[in-house]
Amino acid sequence: MNYHLSTVVFVLGSLVVLGLIGLLVSLAGGGSALILIIPIVGFGILSIGGIALRSYISGSIAGARGKEYSYPLTYAFVK
Repeated sequence: MNYHLSTVVFVLGSLVVLGLIGLLVSLAGGGSALILIIPIVGFGILSIGGIALRSYISGSIAGARGKEYSYPLTYAFVK
């Protein structure tokens, strides 16, 4: 349940952030290169954050058994 909820929140959040980035670029009057590059970079950062978040949630659901797989990834991002 929490896994599906986190996925939905991640997708909606990434869409909102990408929309805001696109709005800022269009307001700033950026060139076509910026319009192409910024969403790709932003989506890559959001994807990494979403993977860390989902692995952390799945680790907390699975308990001690799942910590061995998810903890190093989230620890690398937190630290």
